[in-house]
Amino acid sequence: MHQFIRRLQGSSFLRYNFIFFTGSIAVSFLNYLYYPVLGRLMPPAGFGEVQALISFFLQTAVFLQVLGMVTIGVIKKYEDPSERNAVTVELEWLALLAGAAAFIVIVLASPWLQSFLRFDSLVPFILFALAVFLGIPLALSNAFLQGLKRFGAVVYVNLTTSGVKLVISAGLVALGFGTGGAMLGLVVASAIAVAYSYHLATRAGRPRFTWLRRWPNLALIRPELRYAGLVFVTSLVVNVSLSIDIIAVKHFFPPAVAGLYAGIATIARIIFFITGPFVPVLVAAVSLRDPATNRALLIRSLALLTLLGGATLVAFTLAPQFIITILLGSKYLAYSAQLPRLSLAIFILSVANLLVSYYVALRRRRVALAAAIGLLSMVILLGFQHQSVGAVVTSLIEGSLTFLILVVVVISWNIKPRRAAL
Repeated sequence: MHQFIRRLQGSSFLRYNFIFFTGSIAVSFLNYLYYPVLGRLMPPAGFGEVQALISFFLQTAVFLQVLGMVTIGVIKKYEDPSERNAVTVELEWLALLAGAAAFIVIVLASPWLQSFLRFDSLVPFILFALAVFLGIPLALSNAFLQGLKRFGAVVYVNLTTSGVKLVISAGLVALGFGTGGAMLGLVVASAIAVAYSYHLATRAGRPRFTWLRRWPNLALIRPELRYAGLVFVTSLVVNVSLSIDIIAVKHFFPPAVAGLYAGIATIARIIFFITGPFVPVLVAAVSLRDPATNRALLIRSLALLTLLGGATLVAFTLAPQFIITILLGSKYLAYSAQLPRLSLAIFILSVANLLVSYYVALRRRRVALAAAIGLLSMVILLGFQHQSVGAVVTSLIEGSLTFLILVVVVISWNIKPRRAAL
C-alpha cells in the first residue's frame, strides 16, 4: 500500500486516474442503483420505456460530448486566458442556439417517436427534450473543469446529479407517475447540476454567461468547428453502437421482452461505464507535441481498462444469475444466459472507445472512417440477424469485434508520428 501511495504521488497521470476513477465509481454506483430501483418499482414494459429513452439520450448526448471535447481542446490550445475565454463564450452561445433548435425538433417529433417505440404518452419525450437542453450548459462547465484537470470538482457535480436523479425519480415512480416521473427526476437533477457546475467553473476562471444580441462569431470559432465535426462523428458512432441493440429489441420485439432485455443490457453496460473514467483523463493528458509520452499514456490506460473491465467480464460470466438477481430481481432471469455474451460485446466496445478517443484527441481524421464503417457493419448484421434475442446479441458481438479490428487497422496506418491534421 505504501508503494502504491508513492507511485500516486509521483505520477500526476495515475493520480488523476485514481481521483476520477474513485469518484466515478461512486457516481456509477448511484447511476446503476437508479436502474435496479426503477426495475423493481416498475413493470418490465415500463422499465423498457425508461431504458429506450435513456438510450436515445445517449445518442443526443453526442452533441454534449462534442461540446466537451472541443472545450477541452480550446483550453489545451490557447495559453492566453482572455483568448481562451473569448472562444469559449462564442462556443457556448452557438451551442445554446443549437440546443434550442434540438428541443423544438424533439418536441415536434414526439408523436412519431411515441408510435415507433409504442409509448402511451408524449410527456416523457417532452421532458426528455428539456433534459437534453439542460445538458448543454452542464457539459460546457464540466468540460472547462476537466480541461483544467479539476477532476474532483467534476466528481462533485456528477455525484449531485446522480443522487438527486435517483431520489426524485424513484419517489415519483413510487407515487404512480411512471415513465414521466422517471424523466422528470432527470430534468430536476440536470437543473441543479447546471447551477452547481456553473458556480464551480466560474470560480476556476470560466467566463460568466451573458445573453448576446447577435449571432455567434463563426470566424473566431471556425478552427474549432472542424475538430467538432471529427468529435461528432466518432462520438455518435460510439453512442449508437452502445445502444443500438436496445433500440432494435424495442422495435422488433414485444414491450415485455424489450423490458427484460433492457435489464440484462443495463447490467452488461456496467463494464463500459466503470472503465469510462479512464477516457477523459487520457484525453486531458494527451499532448499534440509529445508523441512518445502519448503512447506511454495510451498503454497505461489500456492496461487499466483491461484489468478492471476484464475482471468484471469474468464475474458476469461466472455468476450471471446471481448478479441479475441481486441487481434487478429474479423476474429478469429469463435472459440470464445472454449476460456473459453481452458483457463480452460491451468490453470490446470499451476498448474501441478508448482507442477512438485517443486518436480523436490527436485530431486524426482517419479514425472516424473506421468507426463509421464499424457501426455500418453492426447495423447490417442487426438488419439481417434479429430473429431472436440471442441473434441480436450475436450481431452485437460480431459488429463490435469488426469495429475494434477496423480501429486497430487505422492505428497501424498511423504508427509514424505526424503533426495534427486539424
